[in-house]
Amino acid sequence: MVILVTGGTGLVGWFLLEKIASTPSLHEKGCRVIVRNSESKERVEKLGLSPVKADLNDVPSLKKAVEDTSSVIHLAARADDWASWNELYKANVEGLQNLISVCRNTNTDPFISHTSTTGVYGHYIPSTPIKETYQFNPTSIYQKSKYYQEKYLWKLKDEEGWDNFSLVRSPSIIGPRDTKTISEVFRLVYEHKFPILRGGNMYATFIHPVDLTTALLLLDSSKSNSRGQAYNIKSFECKMIDFLEYVVKLTKPDKPPSSMNYRLVYTIALLSEFYSKLTGRKTNLNRYRVTKFAKTRRYDDTKIRTELNFSPEKTMEITLDESFTWLTEQGLFPPR
Repeated sequence: MVILVTGGTGLVGWFLLEKIASTPSLHEKGCRVIVRNSESKERVEKLGLSPVKADLNDVPSLKKAVEDTSSVIHLAARADDWASWNELYKANVEGLQNLISVCRNTNTDPFISHTSTTGVYGHYIPSTPIKETYQFNPTSIYQKSKYYQEKYLWKLKDEEGWDNFSLVRSPSIIGPRDTKTISEVFRLVYEHKFPILRGGNMYATFIHPVDLTTALLLLDSSKSNSRGQAYNIKSFECKMIDFLEYVVKLTKPDKPPSSMNYRLVYTIALLSEFYSKLTGRKTNLNRYRVTKFAKTRRYDDTKIRTELNFSPEKTMEITLDESFTWLTEQGLFPPR
């Protein structure tokens, strides 16, 4: 009876596969990984794991992937600022619905450990850490697609009594191999393009891929306790000013970030989005990202710490150090 991993060739997924491959008890149990191309297939095989070509929106291939599995760790998701709502709904919501349908119709009825996001709460939340019972108010269309995933899961639990799943709500993921978020932060700080908003006194919350991997494996190994439950998780939270000061320490820009008026930056982001739509050119500056770094986001992770004994190992300093080291080793910093 093997573990099936979806999204195994993504940022977090690769850390998960390496953990499984290097842990004898997990490796011996067997791990099947959904892949979509020959390059991913070869990478998975090199770890000694079993690739299977499948797609969450292709039910016949999904049936083959799920066959004889005891559990599923579901990481696959589309998180793209440029994707349309229809694309996100198909990949994230319909993909999960297909996965659950196939799992429920197998003899093994595998347990599903699902990766959600703290984004289901939205950006406009209190300044104090919020618990899992806080209301949903997603802001972006990506967050809404994750909300609809959860809505489907809770409906199955409430109306049909099916609770063969658990989920973690992850904050922003940063760490080594991340070429989207933390690499951009390093670049923008280095090029003096990352402003300090509202004095940098707002709190931000992050998770390292290693800690997210640990949490997902913990859900699977503790299924008797985690069944039908949702958990906030995090590696650390910090004030943005402290975060940026440490980035400055690592990147050594010509001058540190300067303070800017939040409303002004928000307006510039709005104009950037408008120009982007007119020209068809992608922009890294949008209202979602400005709000993301200008609003306090704190989450109470007491539940997973006390109920499942989860203990993150990555601090802010460790996460930023590892990220910076990886980027420099790959020749991605300083930016060219």
